[in-house]
Amino acid sequence: MKKRDESNILLFFKDLEIIPYEVKMTHKEKHSDEIDLYELILILKKRMKYIASVFVFGVVTAAVISFLMPNIYQAKATLWVDYSLIQAIVRNLKII
Repeated sequence: MKKRDESNILLFFKDLEIIPYEVKMTHKEKHSDEIDLYELILILKKRMKYIASVFVFGVVTAAVISFLMPNIYQAKATLWVDYSLIQAIVRNLKII
């Protein structure tokens, strides 16, 4: 049995358990710190059900909470009226 090289082992989550996954190194991969975009896309495709279920759960939870909260409507307004403006309006009304 071969001894596993730790640089060739990645840990992936499968059903909330950590399992080892062997990565076959090709001649193109010289550095262990490279990020393979194709491999990341495959992982996203593989986990699409999990990602979608978390998203749907969040949306449904937010909708339920927002519908169960009481409706509170509140408005505030402050009206500052200049006294000289009121006098001008009253004078104009007397002229008409």
